[in-house]
Amino acid sequence: MRAAFLFVFFPVVALASTPSSEAARTLYEEGVGLLNVGRAQDAAESLEQSLRREDAPWTRAYLALALARSGKCERARKLVESVRLDGVEETKRQELAQVLIEASEQCRSAVVRGASGVEVGDDRVMTTPSAGTVGQGRLVFSDYEVGLMQLSYGLLSSLELSLAATVPVMQVGFVPTLKWRFLNLEAFRMAVLGGGGIGVFYVGPDVLVAGGGGGLIGDVCLSGQCSSFLSFSGEVIGGHMGGRSKFEGGDWLSGNAIGLTSGIGAVVSVHQKVKLLFELKYNFMKILDEKDWTDSGSFFTFNYGIRVHGKEFSADIGFMRPFLAFDGSDPKDCEDVMKYLPIGYPWLAFTYQW
Repeated sequence: MRAAFLFVFFPVVALASTPSSEAARTLYEEGVGLLNVGRAQDAAESLEQSLRREDAPWTRAYLALALARSGKCERARKLVESVRLDGVEETKRQELAQVLIEASEQCRSAVVRGASGVEVGDDRVMTTPSAGTVGQGRLVFSDYEVGLMQLSYGLLSSLELSLAATVPVMQVGFVPTLKWRFLNLEAFRMAVLGGGGIGVFYVGPDVLVAGGGGGLIGDVCLSGQCSSFLSFSGEVIGGHMGGRSKFEGGDWLSGNAIGLTSGIGAVVSVHQKVKLLFELKYNFMKILDEKDWTDSGSFFTFNYGIRVHGKEFSADIGFMRPFLAFDGSDPKDCEDVMKYLPIGYPWLAFTYQW
């Protein structure tokens, strides 16, 4: 009996102490650690290697969660279904079940969000739109710099209607826009944007601005569900401006103008609820009439910030830094102003979606 006991027990001890098992445990702990800091894809790679070395319920469960957060739901669902709780200690079953439930809900949320897969706030980079849409049936409210509000609604999973309006302090304006995402591949999406609007400045020189424009946007997805992406955009606007050139009854002047904005941006997920934001933009504006009533020119801006988000709410905090003004603008004037704000103008944006 004693010999039989030793014969059965020894192989189990030997198996538990083999280098393969130790390597599997190290990779498992590494994967869980990466998952906790929001690096789901890296976590999935470590957990996948651990699973190859030793098949364990916990490894399968956390691998399913990592894959679900990376947008690879088909494999994640299969792993969830393959985990058996009856072989797990009773005190640990509830904890393991919670991991499996979270993986399932993550994939269910991806389906609910529709083909857009956009997370709250990700229908824009920072100050420019992305190719993502809010998803069919979703209503989204955004506020930019307190003074500009926007309401967006997903008519379809690929079609988003928005109405922006200024807070009526010194000016009032309305800008309706429509964004259509006409291409939606696993790692790339494209959209067109068009709209128009009118604005009135009623404090100081009386000015009326009316116009419209459109643009083309493309996103390259860097992670599952496009939670991290690069964005490229180009927009053209044109319109008419009319008003008095000075306070208290100056000469009435009017003119037509055209503008161009193009740039590249990046949204980088560094944690499950935190993203870094970057934009490099070129801005150009030209008065088309012979009598210019204001300077025209162009300049670059570098915008950067951070986005903290949950399932329904996001907040962007960052800075906008103009630099390298030319084509009619005086670079010295730009730097003379920015020397008081060396890191840029503060930027705040808040979004809530239903």
